[in-house]
Amino acid sequence: MTSYASMKQKLLPLGLYSLSSGSEIDCELKAYAAGLDPLFDKLDLMEREAFIPTAETFGLTRREEFFGRERTDLSAQRRRKRLIAAERCMGDDATPDGFGVFLNSCGLEGIIVDENPNSRLITIYIGDTLSPGEKRLAVQKIAREIPAHLSARLIFACDDSTVDI
Repeated sequence: MTSYASMKQKLLPLGLYSLSSGSEIDCELKAYAAGLDPLFDKLDLMEREAFIPTAETFGLTRREEFFGRERTDLSAQRRRKRLIAAERCMGDDATPDGFGVFLNSCGLEGIIVDENPNSRLITIYIGDTLSPGEKRLAVQKIAREIPAHLSARLIFACDDSTVDI
């Protein structure tokens, strides 16, 4: 419902105003609506983008920037799924599958996680192509999530480099 129709509907029961087409009040309501409708449209957009399940554009992008890597190459549905997983973080799931879900939620692709319980080492292969900045951010995020009793070796396929944490 437009703001014009809404305002008119609220004034009708009062019976104080002549709301016939072309009346002064009718013209005022149309003028108010002309200014309010674009504002209400912007508010609706902001509200949609504020929540992951309804975000389509900048709401997804802003969250992805916060969590690590913007993935505009993916569908909105896939981006939402990653963001919801990222908000969960690792928690109690320090399994190879848990690390894979966490890394995928950070926007990384081509993840293989191997663990060696005897040496307390987890090896993470990252097959994604990363810029130096994205790589540095990935190392920081992974270092924060590795439990204290484990060591980690990150192998980046993009430049055949290895980082030990």
